[in-house]
Amino acid sequence: MISVIWFIGFGGFIWSSEVRRIVDFLGWQLRTCVTILNMDNESLQYTKTREEREKKQAEIWAKYERCRKEASDFHGREADNLFKGIPILLAIDLCSIGLGWLVVWVVVLIVRWVHRGFVRV
Repeated sequence: MISVIWFIGFGGFIWSSEVRRIVDFLGWQLRTCVTILNMDNESLQYTKTREEREKKQAEIWAKYERCRKEASDFHGREADNLFKGIPILLAIDLCSIGLGWLVVWVVVLIVRWVHRGFVRV
């Protein structure tokens, strides 16, 4: 029973922390895109003509959309990699359970060995 709880809990914790890492990084990238957009928009006040301003606005918006697309594409690749890593996560999860059982059995054997030593005396 404890092994099942560990398997679900440990695997779920690792999975959710990786998902959170990817989502947090996407948020950071999108905030960076907005910051760049705002900085570029502030520079519009120095344009001389309306045509120049409109041209610059179109360039800024294209740059912003490109930034958002790159962030979204990166997020998609990271999510795909996360799903590709499921077998590795399961292997680590199962190995940690096996290691836990090994430790328990070594402790049991040592306790029995020590107990037999005291019973013979």
